[in-house]
Amino acid sequence: MSINRLVRSNLTTQLGSCIKYVAASRSSQERLFSAPSIARVYGTSATLQSEDGFKGHDMLAPFTSGSLSSDVHPLLIEKSEGSYVYDVNGKKYLDALAGLWCTALGGNEPRLVEAATRQLNTLPFYHSFWNRTTRPSLDLAKDLLETFTARKMAKAFFTNSGSEANDTQVKLVWYYNNALGRPDKKKFIARHKSYHGSTLISASLSGLPALHQKFDLPAPFVYHTDCPHYWRYHEPGETEEEFSTRLANNLENLILKEGPETIAAFIAEPVMGAGGVIPPPATYFEKIQAVVKKYDILFIADEVICAFGRLGYMYGCDKYNIKPDLVSLAKALSSAYMPIGAVLVSPEISDVIHSQSSKLGSFSHGFTYSGHPVACAVAIEALKIYKERNIVEQVKSIAPQFQDGIKAYSDSPIIGEIRGTGLILGTEFTDNKSPNDLFPPEWGIGAYFGAQCEKHGMLVRVSGDTIMMSPPFIMTPSEVDELISKYGKALKATEERIPVKAVEEVETNGKLDLCMKYVAASRSSEERLFSAPFLAQVNGKSETLQSEEGFKGHSMLAPFTAGSLSTDVHPLLIDKSEGSYVYDINGKKYLDALAGLWCTALGGNELRLVEAATRQLNTLPFYHSFWNRTTRPSLDLAKDLLETFTARKMANVFFTNSGSEANDTQVKLVWYYNNALARPEKKKFIARQKSYHGSTLISASLSGLPALHQKFDLPAPFVYHTDCPHYWRNHRPGETEEEFSTRLANNLENLILKEGPDTIAAFIAEPVMGAGGVIPPPTTYFDKIQAVVKKYDILFIADEVICAFGRLGYMYGCDKYNIKPDLVSVAKALSSAYMPIGAVLVSPKIADVIHSQSSKLGSFSHGFTYSGHPVACAVAIEALKIYKERNIVEQVKSIAPQFQDGIRAFCDSPIIGEIRGTGLILATEFTDNKSPNDLFPPEWGVGAYFGAECEKQGMLVRVAGDTIMMSPPFIITPSEVDELISIYGKALKATEERVKELKSLQKDDNVVEQAIAEQGNEENNDQALRAFASTQHVMGGNVAPSNPNMNWFDESEKEEENEFIEVVSRSQQRARRNAASAENREAYIRRSKGVSK
Repeated sequence: MSINRLVRSNLTTQLGSCIKYVAASRSSQERLFSAPSIARVYGTSATLQSEDGFKGHDMLAPFTSGSLSSDVHPLLIEKSEGSYVYDVNGKKYLDALAGLWCTALGGNEPRLVEAATRQLNTLPFYHSFWNRTTRPSLDLAKDLLETFTARKMAKAFFTNSGSEANDTQVKLVWYYNNALGRPDKKKFIARHKSYHGSTLISASLSGLPALHQKFDLPAPFVYHTDCPHYWRYHEPGETEEEFSTRLANNLENLILKEGPETIAAFIAEPVMGAGGVIPPPATYFEKIQAVVKKYDILFIADEVICAFGRLGYMYGCDKYNIKPDLVSLAKALSSAYMPIGAVLVSPEISDVIHSQSSKLGSFSHGFTYSGHPVACAVAIEALKIYKERNIVEQVKSIAPQFQDGIKAYSDSPIIGEIRGTGLILGTEFTDNKSPNDLFPPEWGIGAYFGAQCEKHGMLVRVSGDTIMMSPPFIMTPSEVDELISKYGKALKATEERIPVKAVEEVETNGKLDLCMKYVAASRSSEERLFSAPFLAQVNGKSETLQSEEGFKGHSMLAPFTAGSLSTDVHPLLIDKSEGSYVYDINGKKYLDALAGLWCTALGGNELRLVEAATRQLNTLPFYHSFWNRTTRPSLDLAKDLLETFTARKMANVFFTNSGSEANDTQVKLVWYYNNALARPEKKKFIARQKSYHGSTLISASLSGLPALHQKFDLPAPFVYHTDCPHYWRNHRPGETEEEFSTRLANNLENLILKEGPDTIAAFIAEPVMGAGGVIPPPTTYFDKIQAVVKKYDILFIADEVICAFGRLGYMYGCDKYNIKPDLVSVAKALSSAYMPIGAVLVSPKIADVIHSQSSKLGSFSHGFTYSGHPVACAVAIEALKIYKERNIVEQVKSIAPQFQDGIRAFCDSPIIGEIRGTGLILATEFTDNKSPNDLFPPEWGVGAYFGAECEKQGMLVRVAGDTIMMSPPFIITPSEVDELISIYGKALKATEERVKELKSLQKDDNVVEQAIAEQGNEENNDQALRAFASTQHVMGGNVAPSNPNMNWFDESEKEEENEFIEVVSRSQQRARRNAASAENREAYIRRSKGVSK
């Protein structure tokens, strides 16, 4: 008699005390239930924290129910050594999941620690935007392309996680098809039970219902085809090859149903990971690739789990003969010692991006930490280790012992299937060895097994009644034997245990802690902003370019950089930093007036941050925070952050890897909250024109910058944009600042009433708008805006990514402007950019709903592998200590007047329209006649010329069309401010003279055009258009029209955005009319003056 039949008659009356926990963990369709609470009983208290404990901590834990965090002590991992980790009580565990499929080289690999420390001491951060970058970024891109041999790849684009990588895939594919004039080809096909990440879009690609139903996903452009799980889904008598043929036919039928001309890409993991470890059946990928190739559909290989040796091959594509167009990487790329991900791009796609840049503008996408030099340095060293130690062969040699040792238990009556390859394996518990005879979820078979493993000193992944293991690549034969032994002991205990006894123990002992840790363990659940001005390179001197060897045509797909710029122009390669300065590879010194990318608040080489990182790397370089497991730095940082935020009380902190992920998380968090309150219609967001909130597909939708939208068919239809609060540019004649604020608040209210207050979920705003042009709010603006959103029960999200931690002379922008937000996004200065990290601060009313409603909606099924990364958290903790001990806020307040007044002294310049800013953030906008309406012709490149002059004089600023932005490090000294002002003045004087020359030429355009025509240099004219596209006052070059057939997109363009597009068109027509590049105009000016080149 089966266990199922033996006890079923007795269960009904004895499970009452645990059913309430079961409901919280159930994810219905895919049998990926949360491990039931009763399994906690089966463990011992040895793994719990003693007197003080950690339950009820301040972190909103990923993939963990609120009640679990509140009521149960987490398993707190404190140290790692090789294949083992240790909890805070010193208990040792064999880490059979390698953290989260990722610590391939185990704990404390000294070469990775040394690589990180060496880079931290040299250049802890510089960005890769606008054709500036660092050597580690370029070197890693080159190394990655060399490792991938399944087919030739051309470029690598860097992200902070696998989620961001797969989110990037969607934007990259859409950009590609827009460039080819195929605006309808935008749909994606993924597979049921796949996992591709946790941003709103990568979660849509994922095929796990728990990631969808709580968040109103998937997005309507995503479709899912069959899961290739032969054991579960094959028909009687059907061979693996016949099964593969049927699935390929089903895929083709789906393509034909939707229309091949609408399907852009198919995405697949070589071996499905989080969905249950599902290797493909025989000939599966051969048949699938034939179908997608037949219909000109791109193949995306999600190698986030499989790459770098997991399967006994460098890539899963090698094992299964996959020839992808795009590849996603993360996890083992750095052995999880640093947050980093990447996208590999085929030549066909890369060539389109490059050749079409004059048509669509640059690839306006990227993250602050794309190509973070420390993360890249660690990844480079990891790749060296994989090669030098022949890790692939090492995995191949140890894998049979691992696979055969576990599969020896396949005769167990409670095991349905054991499946896997290389060093990845899944065990699925079922009754009668049938995929159809599932154990009742409330029995918690998988959870009990996981608890027994933990009791015996081994950590595995529990997903309903499926157990997953993916040990480190460095595992030894004796450690494999230990793993098999512990597995056997846990299995024996699970076979002997029956649920009736479990329920009796719940009733008599009430010991729920160990099981509850597994409850969530089963849940599979700018305007003028972004192209680096080409003219800045043309106008600058060659001394800033790299000499003999050069770096143009490098292997990195650079963020917010035109493809032609990467190909044809040497990047500015930053090699070292000290305090407020950075140095290029030729040793030239620059005052970094942008603090990297608004973020290196403490400058370069702050020793305390380096020491904090090194100390944590030597102790515990990585452990995750899923399923009520976590690390001390994660909890400590959450507590510290809540203490720093005093504008109102906040309750919890959720960690991300970037500001983009933080704002993407805001959308999912708000939707979850309103679903919990039974308000499914309250899902729309209102942001502001010219705002910047990130670069995932959703955070880019929140952003109010057209270049982030039209090239990618954004914004999403649930996002609306209200007025930009730029008084100088947008006020009416005679209108005071307060009257302007009143009008904008009224406009917001009218938008809310038009859409329906019951549909508006949240309003998001930066205290001071940053990348949109440094726009402080007018008087009483936030008072009036908050009154409106409060009136209609709309959440207020403060995007403090740029403003927080002292930038404005206050710890938070919310302090300066008396904002009382419901949610807050932070990043950048949180770690002074030494480590990729972001966070969301959650108010009590939202946190309470998440916690109390977990039994209704399940846990908050969202999170990133590197959420709460212990090294990033350790660095952030130290940064907060420094801000407090050195009274950084007061330091900024004391230096800010010198900075602001010194620059504003130039406001009488005839080419300056406005200088605006507060604290240590400031912008200069160049216009003619000091009017917001008299813009300089974009082809003049006034802002770009100023930026090039600054660079020539040894200072780096942010150029966005004809707006110049500065946000120097918080540690800048009075003498450095004087230097900044002096260089600014020299650059301004040169730019004034340049404008005079161009104006004199403009008086007789016919003479100019005739002179240029005589040159007959069409190639230079083409270069001119590329230059104009990257420096236009109206950002973004040509705009791709939105696709009217895609219901994901908002088809109703705002009036202001239409006007914006018209300005773009006029600008381009004028550029083509003039057909004069900066080089041609320079040549004419030189000839007119009798000056030789």
